Amino acid sequence: MVKWILPDSPRKASFLEDWEKDFMMQRLEQDAGTAAGHVDYDDKFSIKSLTGVLSEWKLWLTIVCAWGNSIIIYAYTYTVPTIVVSLGYENAIAQLVTVPLYIAGVLSVLVFAWLADKHHVRWVFVVGPYSIALVGCVALLAIPAEGYAGVKYFFLFLIPIGAYAGIVSVLSWMGNNLAPSWKRAIGMAFVLTGTNLGGLVGSNIFIASQAPAYPLGYGLCLGVLCSAICAAGILAVAYRRINRKREAMNVEEIRAQYSDAELTQMGDKSPLFRYVL
Repeated sequence: MVKWILPDSPRKASFLEDWEKDFMMQRLEQDAGTAAGHVDYDDKFSIKSLTGVLSEWKLWLTIVCAWGNSIIIYAYTYTVPTIVVSLGYENAIAQLVTVPLYIAGVLSVLVFAWLADKHHVRWVFVVGPYSIALVGCVALLAIPAEGYAGVKYFFLFLIPIGAYAGIVSVLSWMGNNLAPSWKRAIGMAFVLTGTNLGGLVGSNIFIASQAPAYPLGYGLCLGVLCSAICAAGILAVAYRRINRKREAMNVEEIRAQYSDAELTQMGDKSPLFRYVL
């Protein structure tokens, strides 16, 4: 049903005014690469789009980056009420005490998303939030199992603050750097599928017999966050190197070598495309 109801692009949306279509197309061009006419939003599905996603090593690394959210948050969501109970709260009160933790996570998403858009950079707001969650895991792993309830509760805030904000930047970053539209659609579905597989791990690492210290749970979360931070750093370096190489190319020579249609079909492989950092 969606295939026939949902417009393929703002240009084909009959319910939009002309100025709304122009505005939305302008935003889409700004979201991916440069506004140089090489981002295609009317392309058709092809096997090339699928194989282009599966063979794109940067997307596999993006999944590792996204695990910094999915594995951590799945583990956190299933276990945090039990952790709060171990701090001395009764079961009913423990559920209420977890609410501020998630409110802090939501607020962090809004703050870091605004900062990323303001400074026109993504990778910093992946590494930064994940580093905050990393500090929380290190502290909870290092603090003695008995006592220090207030200190433990404070560090519990850092995990959702970092993990929730980090995944928003990861997904935005990925969407910015995929073109044309079919490659973006397939690529985002591919990465989200791989990301959600992290739930298989995250929901099974906080073992009841290890309460209240949970060395395996916090230790594995620590390792996952380190891997995600490294993956984000590698992606940032790779995107920067590709951009510099393309900046050194002569635009007139590129346009003499390729037609506008060919450049459009190349999507993010076009010499005119610039990756968002």
